Amino acid sequence: MVRTRDGKNYLVPFSLITLLFFLWGFANSTHGVLNKFFQDALQLESTDTAWIQAMVYGGYFLMAIPASKIISKFGYKTGALTGLCLFGVGALLFYPASTTLSFPFFLFALFVMGCGMTCLETACNPYATRLGDPETGVQRLNMAQTFNGLGCIGGPAIGLLVYSGNTESAATEDGMFRVALPYICMGLTAFVVALFFSFIKLPDIRDVKRQNADEADAKSGLIHNKGFLLGALALFMYVGAQTVLNSYFISYTTSLEGLDISPKTASLLLGFGAMTLFLLGRVICNWVMKFVEAPKILAVFCIGGVVTMFLMAIQILGSSANLAMYMLAFFFESLMFPAVFALSIEGLGKKDTQTASAVLIMCIVGGAVVPVVMAWVERVTSMAFSFIVPSVCFMFVFVFALYKVIFLKKANI
Repeated sequence: MVRTRDGKNYLVPFSLITLLFFLWGFANSTHGVLNKFFQDALQLESTDTAWIQAMVYGGYFLMAIPASKIISKFGYKTGALTGLCLFGVGALLFYPASTTLSFPFFLFALFVMGCGMTCLETACNPYATRLGDPETGVQRLNMAQTFNGLGCIGGPAIGLLVYSGNTESAATEDGMFRVALPYICMGLTAFVVALFFSFIKLPDIRDVKRQNADEADAKSGLIHNKGFLLGALALFMYVGAQTVLNSYFISYTTSLEGLDISPKTASLLLGFGAMTLFLLGRVICNWVMKFVEAPKILAVFCIGGVVTMFLMAIQILGSSANLAMYMLAFFFESLMFPAVFALSIEGLGKKDTQTASAVLIMCIVGGAVVPVVMAWVERVTSMAFSFIVPSVCFMFVFVFALYKVIFLKKANI
């Protein structure tokens, strides 16, 4: 899977890159714990805490093109190092934010972290797809994203620390420090990893020629590439759906009638239940893709995501069944990011691949837009019905998967 057709083996650089996938996976899942905490500690509405995700993913939108320029001029390693440093600075800013009890300060820290994660993802996602045979690009990125899923399991466990006190003590400097502590640890870790990476030599694959690059696509440009445009929209929608699933989980599960779930228990359910299913989905898909084409698996998983969210929205199930549907949705969404990303840049020329990767990373801004839309739907209807929003998002991803399945059939004729 990490060997090219001419015999080059990229096992070592691929293994190192997967460490970075774990780091930002851990950080992204930790953000989901913050929503419920800030609502309780600072008496905020869900529409206010939606800005948590908006600032993180707003950083993705604003930093994607600059990150692409850095990578084009200095290489993937420099892009990753830049991301690690920005990530570290943003995480360490949580300490002064906790001493001022300032929600806008926390948002600024999250924005800086988002800029750092943008550089990491802009560098690492296309880099992972290129470290081997182009035909196994989806499988390789899914493998790297499996470690991202592993990091996602650990993030919600931070809820044990965050919710270790009562709501009254949370709105104090000591209470806020409980939130800042895991971010301080992440910031220090990022700088240690950056120092380690600075001494590691990684292959510069900007000069590696893709044997099956489609020069016609390179000439026509991305704006005329229907597969890429659909992929960009699908990624926008998917990240938005993933973000609301993460950020709403604790608030939703603690509101379920008859179950009496505490925020601490909800954090454990998110980390060791939902995120474990998310990781399991990626592991299973990595094996199934040896026998079934990625677009077909993606289409099936999209249907699963649409159905689970729709059943929650129309409220025909009981509380326990709704919770089961919620957790099952994490399994179905597991393949979507690596599959959509890799299939969107599949077959592009070397020049277009870098530009396309930056545009796709910009589309992660869906994580800033969709939570705001869902918060508005919740305000005018109910929290339960607002899950129609991620159901619609998964439908857009299904359209992209269906397009790729049809394209695959035509290619095999």
